[in-house]
Amino acid sequence: MTSVLKTYKEEDYYVSPILTSVKVFMQKSKRGDFYLYFMDNGQAIKIGLSKNPENRRRTIQTGSHLKVEILRVIPVAYYSFLARNVESRAHKFFTKYWIRGEWFSREILDQVYDYTPTKTYLTAKHDFARKNKNV
Repeated sequence: MTSVLKTYKEEDYYVSPILTSVKVFMQKSKRGDFYLYFMDNGQAIKIGLSKNPENRRRTIQTGSHLKVEILRVIPVAYYSFLARNVESRAHKFFTKYWIRGEWFSREILDQVYDYTPTKTYLTAKHDFARKNKNV
């Protein structure tokens, strides 16, 4: 599973000017690499957020008689409040298929691999530089 995860450091991210006014909030926010994950237990798909998706999978597996598998892991943010925003948007995107909590119908299985979170507030430096060559 480690091969799926890429480690990002704080300097890998470009913080947009919009966030300048909330710098104090950012400093109080939990830091680290946050990942949006999609897990399948054969009956439903869980969309969640974790700093360590494999440990999260093991925790979910402990409470379930169904085999839990990670379908996809997406690095989303360095600050927790931004990561929660990405998770919330994913939940809203799939709201039509919502079952309970963070669990969604398996009807979204094909869409899971095509889903791209929107990068509203935080983008990786290389993505920003590619889009804004004059910066």
